[in-house]
Amino acid sequence: MISSLLNRASGSLPQHAFATAQTSRLVHALQAAPQVQFDGRRREREPEPEPGRSPTSVSPATDETSGARPCAQRDGVNTIVIDPFEGRLHMLNGWGAPGAPLRDDDSLLSGGADGSIVLWDLEEAAAATRPAGAGRPPALLHRPLGWVSKGAGGHRFGITHLSMYPFDSGAFLSSSYDHRLQVYATATMAVSASFDLDSVVYGHAMSAVAEHVLVACATQHPVVRLVDLRSGASTHSLAGHAGAVLSVAWAPRHPHLLCSAGVDGTARLWDIRRAAGHLAVLDQDQTVSIGRSGSGSATATTTRNRTHDGPVNGVLWTTTDGGGGSGGSGGGAELLVTTGHDQRMRVWDARSRANTLANFGPLLINASFASLLPVIAPAALLPPARNLLFYPNPAEILVFDLLEGTLRKRLVVPAVAAAAAVSAVSVPAPARRNAHARTTALAWRPHAVELYSAHTDGRIRAWCPRTREEMELDADEAEEADDADDAGDAGDAGDAGDAGDAGDADEARDGHGHGHGAGGGGGGRRGGRESRKRRALDEIYRDLTTRGVTFT
Repeated sequence: MISSLLNRASGSLPQHAFATAQTSRLVHALQAAPQVQFDGRRREREPEPEPGRSPTSVSPATDETSGARPCAQRDGVNTIVIDPFEGRLHMLNGWGAPGAPLRDDDSLLSGGADGSIVLWDLEEAAAATRPAGAGRPPALLHRPLGWVSKGAGGHRFGITHLSMYPFDSGAFLSSSYDHRLQVYATATMAVSASFDLDSVVYGHAMSAVAEHVLVACATQHPVVRLVDLRSGASTHSLAGHAGAVLSVAWAPRHPHLLCSAGVDGTARLWDIRRAAGHLAVLDQDQTVSIGRSGSGSATATTTRNRTHDGPVNGVLWTTTDGGGGSGGSGGGAELLVTTGHDQRMRVWDARSRANTLANFGPLLINASFASLLPVIAPAALLPPARNLLFYPNPAEILVFDLLEGTLRKRLVVPAVAAAAAVSAVSVPAPARRNAHARTTALAWRPHAVELYSAHTDGRIRAWCPRTREEMELDADEAEEADDADDAGDAGDAGDAGDAGDAGDADEARDGHGHGHGAGGGGGGRRGGRESRKRRALDEIYRDLTTRGVTFT
């Protein structure tokens, strides 16, 4: 760090290279942040809905006075999504009370297994629920900004997928096991449109670069349903799968290209302008480029290919330069990532449809029909061709090199709690059934180095960077606090002499007093050394970052 600052100050290290080095360091330093908590429990007084508006109360995890641990959604969190438009979410205070000011928030949406949807503000947190202790920062408690309860205008069964409207955070979409796709107005959390697709909707997706507003839906029927938000109708279906479709994803640079994955073990590419069926099937045995016609469509396809040796319940379309969500025409390669029940994750060259043969090892676990989507860290935070992929394993998050498949780190999900935490007193029955805290979804916070994960125990966990220097300073502070506690204990023992012979008691008290004084002096000297060490480091950083450089 110091050498990088010196090189930047001398001009030998460009500013962008210095910034990338520091952000890459932070990404690799991600760790669990248990002090960040999401609490969806009942407050003392719930807001009353306005006339004509759907009730907005969520089934609480427990009452706040019960002493239970904070829980985002009692029956488990199935999916989460973070608003990609920083500072553009306008949420009305007081649920649209007259004259209420608009707020600009960086927000997170969570969908529960009970059908409820909760909106959280990531910028604001309640006051610390516990004081900072030895090596332990104070807790930051996030409260719901708004919510939609089960039924009463919301979904009747569990949420399968949430997504923000790609052109404005004023709306978001949800799909559910109740066969419906719904569009909500974010400011009021009211339903704007609802579509009954007559089958379970496992997931949905909208293109961020297209002029059309088609929503591709992965349904229990063996077709991809396309819903037009302008006309409010299901325009047409893409038939080709031999079973339920579990996941869909649009191309990041081509508005009419779509990829779908299903229980038949295939991932299929579609051009929605064509009526002749799918363009191609990703074949796990195809490792070289296939010829393509001048129009960009494949010259030949086959229906016997298999993408995975089992159902494919995740497909992600991305680019190596991070242009996947911006619609830019960057020079990075387009990649497809698929996950399957054969406990494999494969990376594909989207242009040639070739399997890159990236090997992610034997640690992957995937057994659910719900969509299982990894998250890729923004390419702008990392050096070129060093993309990192985060995979949601049941009790951990695995960090891989996207292109090589090398395991970089294992982020272990903190234990739910000890036996007392899973007792009937502290945790409701649904959460006890999900006490293993299986990871269901991941979301990266744009414009920051933060990762969030959803779990079946009803909690949303945050993952924030902690560098080696920060951990060393925390350890020093913890040691200093322990020394202070030990000194205090010694003082208490010195003051607690037993009654007896006056001379012996005085002598005993004097002896304890001397011992206490010596121990206190040693703790004070050590604390002074640690404080001086911190001050010295702060002065070094301040001098390096503020000192001017003169060239002669």
